[in-house]
Amino acid sequence: RPDMDYVDVLELCSNGITGLAELKRRFDSSRGELVECALDYEERAADGRVYQIAPFNGHEDSIVLGQLSSKDLGKLYKQYFSAKGKPARDIYNRLMLAAKEHCPFCGGIGRATNLDHFLPRTNFPAYAVYPSNLVPSCMDCNMGEKAQLYPDVYEGQFIHPYWEDEKFFGQQWVRAKFVAWPALEDSVVEYFVDA
Repeated sequence: RPDMDYVDVLELCSNGITGLAELKRRFDSSRGELVECALDYEERAADGRVYQIAPFNGHEDSIVLGQLSSKDLGKLYKQYFSAKGKPARDIYNRLMLAAKEHCPFCGGIGRATNLDHFLPRTNFPAYAVYPSNLVPSCMDCNMGEKAQLYPDVYEGQFIHPYWEDEKFFGQQWVRAKFVAWPALEDSVVEYFVDA
């Protein structure tokens, strides 16, 4: 799991907000609520209950928490966390480097090239810059079905790379078998789970 202090991350984001005094004021006054959300996330993730976090279903201008709207939190990520040249970009880079270019969702088949919001930013804007919700991933895993889905039942949860048991990452679960036919174009590769 990321080892950075979320309060420090929020401070770096705040330091990067220049020219938008009103956004900075709203952000600074809402930091306590962001930290409370992060603590709730940690508690739920530790025992496999991320699915219990309620999604935000409002309009982008609707208040998510404190004085921040969904649009504000999206802007916080895009312009003050991941943007090059901003103080919080160091956190983004540290998260990416920790993956050592291996995507944890597909077991390193793909190369981690961006940060995935484990709980999608659109539906869970309160976690837009929360490091434990940001997982380095390959483009396929980030833009695949996971990008549009979020769990609402225990069985529907994706494996969370920061909290799941090592067996999900240290053992080979997916195998392939080549089934050859006389005509090469009729041959197939079958994939199967062998836990």
